[in-house]
Amino acid sequence: MRIREKLITMSDQDLQNELDGITIYQWVSDLVYHAVYHTGQIIFIRKLQGSWPA
Repeated sequence: MRIREKLITMSDQDLQNELDGITIYQWVSDLVYHAVYHTGQIIFIRKLQGSWPA
């Protein structure tokens, strides 16, 4: 099962369960922020190279 499909089936209480000392909600949130951060880095570098449309 994919992560998104699994998350859709989880209740708010399920998301508050801990996994290795961190809630599942916080783990997913950290994962999303991490991906967004690196996406921003890629866009910034491509703009510096001139390979990103203005």
